[in-house]
Amino acid sequence: MAAESSVVPEAVREVIEGKIVPIEQLFRSLMLALATHQVGTAAIAQASHSVRVNAVIAAGVTTEPIPIQLLRNFSGLYPNFIQEEFQGKLIQLWKDLLRDIFSIFLDLHIRGTRPFKECGSLSIKVNFREERPLSDVFRDSVLKCFDFEEHRDQFRIVNKALGREELPPPAKHIFQHAQFRNAIQHHFGVLGADIFRMLGCSEIILLDGSGEERRLHDGDKVEISLPELNKLRMSILEVMHKWKR
Repeated sequence: MAAESSVVPEAVREVIEGKIVPIEQLFRSLMLALATHQVGTAAIAQASHSVRVNAVIAAGVTTEPIPIQLLRNFSGLYPNFIQEEFQGKLIQLWKDLLRDIFSIFLDLHIRGTRPFKECGSLSIKVNFREERPLSDVFRDSVLKCFDFEEHRDQFRIVNKALGREELPPPAKHIFQHAQFRNAIQHHFGVLGADIFRMLGCSEIILLDGSGEERRLHDGDKVEISLPELNKLRMSILEVMHKWKR
């Protein structure tokens, strides 16, 4: 590969730096959400069994009285619920980063500043009936095509265009979480055989709430713990720091 392939454009460094802060802010928000939950759970535990609460839906509109026992039952499910939500946001930030970096390569290629042959080939469809400059139509079509690529392929395209032949070690962990997000959104967190085929493995190791390893197989339900979320965060940040150099 040509020596220039290993030169990271300054715009890429700026995009990466710009994503580090939102990732860290997101994780801090998760800490605050879980701490708030712990305080609320303690208050619920001390409430009388006869207590009923009403949730405000709109101005002057509330729910039927909710028995305190229902809140106690839900309090055990809430951390997993909120951790899945934050996991989805974290993966979305990561996917946005891949798209933003690829769009920089695309613009440099279109302008003739630097050809990014490393990006390989993408099959696009161009609509000549659009009343916009053809260059804009072409750019949007390429980006849309990139958006529909599998996450692993998007990762490989960006990694190679940055002059890296080998995928960094944390890549597999990020691949797994991209699949977890799909399983949570579309299959209630149940891992199907197709996920294991795509990842090229027969089992997946996750950290539970105590930081201990848990092995998942076809048909198991994924539960995103705080230690696992922190591991994902560190995997993403490690790749980002490698890409800046």
